[in-house]
Amino acid sequence: MALITDQITAPIREFARLAGIGESTAWEMVRGGTVQTISIGKRRLVVLASYRQYVEAQLAEPPKDARRNRTVPSLGSTKQQLAPADLTLRVDELGLSTRATNCLLNDQVNTLGQLVQKTERDLLEIPNFGRACLAEVNATLARRGLHLGMPPVPQPPPPQPAPTGRRRRA
Repeated sequence: MALITDQITAPIREFARLAGIGESTAWEMVRGGTVQTISIGKRRLVVLASYRQYVEAQLAEPPKDARRNRTVPSLGSTKQQLAPADLTLRVDELGLSTRATNCLLNDQVNTLGQLVQKTERDLLEIPNFGRACLAEVNATLARRGLHLGMPPVPQPPPPQPAPTGRRRRA
């Protein structure tokens, strides 16, 4: 049996550390065939070239939450541009925990636009909304390039009815 010597490999534990994932996730990738491995004796080593291909494929497609919310960030921009329609996103569609979502809805905070206008103090005054919920909301907003305490976004004026062509006589 010939040994493959020109490939760079790493043990599963080291591969998981380099990839920034858990060891269990690394083993799932190995079992699922996502990454290629070789066995030398009792050791199982990940071929790093197959991991590089996996990473490139992941970078080529938009993040899962962007596909779900239909907001794919433009290439080359480091900060996601927020369209006014995104502020109308309902709080229960943000992926927050049940406790955080229920607390916000009970306090009549129904949309993302209403949420970003609140301050940390406002949210902590909501019954059953504690520091853990606050940290969760801050993290969710940060992923979207938002933060608490933002000024209100002006709403576009409602469309005017089209003229009918008739004029009123006085």
